[in-house]
Amino acid sequence: MPQTTPSIPRSVLDHYNQRYQNATYRAFSEALDSIGLAQPMSVTATFKHTALNLLTDSALERSGAGFYAGQERRLLALIEPLGQHIAALVTAHLIQFGPPPDESALTEEGHVRADLHRAGIG
Repeated sequence: MPQTTPSIPRSVLDHYNQRYQNATYRAFSEALDSIGLAQPMSVTATFKHTALNLLTDSALERSGAGFYAGQERRLLALIEPLGQHIAALVTAHLIQFGPPPDESALTEEGHVRADLHRAGIG
């Protein structure tokens, strides 16, 4: 039987909506389009659809929606072959929603350093 998405608590939706930045979402989407034009076999319409859904799910995961646990890991695994530039765009979008799920004990400075390291910047 397919798994159904539970209701997302209002506090999680509020957190997500207050921090969502369309510019960073679009930057990721447009970068996927550019790669798709240059390498149509690597970024298909289905790949892009999946990646964008996982980006949203990852933002909800960072916002506190327990149902989406593990989605950021799935997204990073999916885009890993596309290079550090794409990972940096994901990080730029997700950092707005809070720390990565496995780094909840870090200080704010630690969160920023971890995100920059993952993006290949730090």
